[in-house]
Amino acid sequence: MKKVILFLVFCLSIGINGGMVKAEVQADKIGEQLLNLNKSNTTVMSDFEEVKQMPKLKKTIIKHGKLYFAATDRLAMRYTDPDGDYSIIRDGLFLIKRGGHTQRLKMDGRKTQFQILRNTLLYSMQGQVQEVANENDADIEYTQADGKYICHLTKRGNQRIGVTQLELQYDKQTGALLVLKLIEGNGISTTYSTPKPQLGVKIDDSVWAE
Repeated sequence: MKKVILFLVFCLSIGINGGMVKAEVQADKIGEQLLNLNKSNTTVMSDFEEVKQMPKLKKTIIKHGKLYFAATDRLAMRYTDPDGDYSIIRDGLFLIKRGGHTQRLKMDGRKTQFQILRNTLLYSMQGQVQEVANENDADIEYTQADGKYICHLTKRGNQRIGVTQLELQYDKQTGALLVLKLIEGNGISTTYSTPKPQLGVKIDDSVWAE
């Protein structure tokens, strides 16, 4: 009887470990697939929607605009609603305009809040999910649904301030980023959606100007 029990335990352990290995291999394949697909996505242009939800205040703010990306270090989000606002990453700068106020932040590699956000945005556009995780000290869980690769990132530790979770959704055919969701420890979330990205398009230099 003891031998039978030991044999069953042995078989069960093999099955569990085998499942874990299979899951890890699948995760590696998804990460590699996203990198390979995005090698050819050197430019991206898309309408975007930004939805900020503040559950405690029972408030939702929705904005719209046009997104432009040029690999590997240029990104512009030009808002049409509210008109004139923008977030621009270029030439070692992070330019942010909200209303009549403009910030010109120099990105020098120090791990500040804006440096992390800059790198998160650029890595996300390039399908570099592991780099996003490294930047945010997070673990990754991959799933697939409705023609998308979905990447759930959770920061390690008991952090309750700032962004604690991220969700990235990519088109399985093109590797293009469709959704980036940032969730803060206080429950506030900001979701950027680019449902119909155009890949490999020519981008006018004027979009990077202040």
